[in-house]
Amino acid sequence: MSKNQYYEEGIQAVRKGDLDQAEQCLQKAIRYFPEDIYAYNKLAFVYNEKGHFDAAVQVLQQALKIRPNDLFSHYILGNTYLDQGDFPKAIAEFKKAVAIDEKDVYSWNSLALAYKLSGEFDLALESLDKAIFIDKDDIYNYNSKAIILFQQGNLEDAKFVIEQAMEIEPDNHLLLVNLGEIYLREGDVKTAKSIFGKLIASAPESSVGYYSMGNLELEEDRLDQALGYFRKAEQLDSKNWKIKAAMASIMQETGDSDIALAMYEAAQILEPNNAGLLTDLALCQKRKGLILKAWVHLKRAVENEPKYAYAHYSLGRLLAEQEMYEDSESSFLRAIELDSEDIYAYNGLGDVYRLQDKYREAIRGRFSCSLS
Repeated sequence: MSKNQYYEEGIQAVRKGDLDQAEQCLQKAIRYFPEDIYAYNKLAFVYNEKGHFDAAVQVLQQALKIRPNDLFSHYILGNTYLDQGDFPKAIAEFKKAVAIDEKDVYSWNSLALAYKLSGEFDLALESLDKAIFIDKDDIYNYNSKAIILFQQGNLEDAKFVIEQAMEIEPDNHLLLVNLGEIYLREGDVKTAKSIFGKLIASAPESSVGYYSMGNLELEEDRLDQALGYFRKAEQLDSKNWKIKAAMASIMQETGDSDIALAMYEAAQILEPNNAGLLTDLALCQKRKGLILKAWVHLKRAVENEPKYAYAHYSLGRLLAEQEMYEDSESSFLRAIELDSEDIYAYNGLGDVYRLQDKYREAIRGRFSCSLS
């Protein structure tokens, strides 16, 4: 443990939430104790908390020059790259971390997340299996595995993994939520509703059960009931962007576009980089005639998540409506490249070709759509 007094002062400042003071103390810690690896790592943590990712990377690279095999430095650097959206570099750092200590569960879990975000789901599942083998009582690795299986449509396997975890923690709220979501996806609304009701009854002070029940009512197209649950969830957790976004979607559906826009904007302040949220916000802005703002947010969406097909499609639509046909064509082509079964992207591309008098291309695009 470090005996560096500036480091200790920096730690105390972090605990108090005073990141500026922590930064100053930890910079002094490095200046006066340039071999103190703990100070570098903690300063990188502070930079990450402040969103200064490039500064965090620089500090961690300095730390690794001092101690190339420091597990924690590689782990923090990997997470910094994750926050930047640089998944290949994140994967490389987490691989170095598990090479240093193959029993470090946190590094395996983070490696799985990096693989998942890169779309390498099989490698993500392999990493989580290794984490589970190391620590069979850590339910969060089971949960992470179940989420990937769920997203792949392997509902029975996802359910099995959740049930394994519930043998360890039968009343864990996170597991109950995801088990309910699986039943809901399977169409077993009654069982899902029972699980979410159990959540509300066991933890009425938590937003989780109300939010889940709101999603269930939304799936069943009962908008008033869904909104009621979401409002209760927001009362309990006003900083949850997903709740605000869900409420905004209902407001937009019911024609309350001003309130919807305000809710989307509030959600985006809390979660500034989520591509799905940026896209929903942009579409709401477009309906309000705020074309430039919509364009900015759609551009950010495709930059933040280049493989998000719907953002490319939505950007293509907006550009076509502004008669920016060449740029629109590129966006539709990218959407189709990411999702070859997206009939709307094919139709949009066909319209853009037609508007540019590219009739052969338009017919080819429509024909490709019909074959799919």
